[in-house]
Amino acid sequence: MAVLLREKVDIRGVETEIKVFRPSGALSREHREQAEALDEFLSDEMPLIADRIMQMSKIKPLKKWYQFGKELRKIVDDNELVLRTDVQNGLIWEAIKQHLPESFGIKGAGVARHANDDYDGSRGHLPECYAISKHAWKDVQWLKRWVDWTYIYYRESMWRDKRVLRFMHKEIERMDEYPSKDVLRDILKRLSAQTTGKDITVLGDSVIAEKVHHAFEQAQPVHA
Repeated sequence: MAVLLREKVDIRGVETEIKVFRPSGALSREHREQAEALDEFLSDEMPLIADRIMQMSKIKPLKKWYQFGKELRKIVDDNELVLRTDVQNGLIWEAIKQHLPESFGIKGAGVARHANDDYDGSRGHLPECYAISKHAWKDVQWLKRWVDWTYIYYRESMWRDKRVLRFMHKEIERMDEYPSKDVLRDILKRLSAQTTGKDITVLGDSVIAEKVHHAFEQAQPVHA
C-alpha cells in the first residue's frame, strides 16, 4: 500500500528533490520494503522497456502504445511486485512514469512531481495504454487514431464490455470511409447516453448490437 515517489519540496526557500512514500501516513516495515523493492525494479526495467518501445517508431501509434500497454501489464498485474491498492489509487502510474526517460515522449516522464500537486490516477497515458492492452489486438486494430481510443477509454461503460468494440468495428466496416474525429465522438456520445450507469454485461449480443447500430445511424446518414 505504498510507492516511492520523487517530489519537489521547498526547504528554506530552495526547491529540493526528495523521495517520499505515498500515500502519506504510518507504514509497516513490510510495505516500506515492498515500495523500495518496486522502486529498484522500476529503476532498472523502465528504461529498457522505453528503449524497446521507442525503437517501434515506424509502426502506427496505436500498435506502439498497445505494445507498451502489454509491457505495463507484466509489471502491474504481478501481485508480488505491485499491491492492488496502489493500482486502485493510481500511485503505480506516477511511480512508473517517473522512471521513464524524458525522451519517451509522454507528459511528465522522468520528472519529479511537486509535493502539493493533485493528480487523478485513473487519467493519463499510462492507464490508457494499460486498458487497451486488456483487449485482443484483433478487437482494437481497426482504430485509426490513438485519440479514438482515448475517447472510448473515458467512457468506461463501453470498453468494459468487449462486445461494444466488436460491434463498432462491424458498423465501421459498412461505412464508405473511416469516420472523422468529430463523427466518431458524436457516435460515442450517443452510445454513451444509452449505456452510462447501466450494467450492459447482462444484455444479450443482439441488444448490444442494436444499441451500437442505433448510435451510428443517429450520428450520420445511413451507411451501406
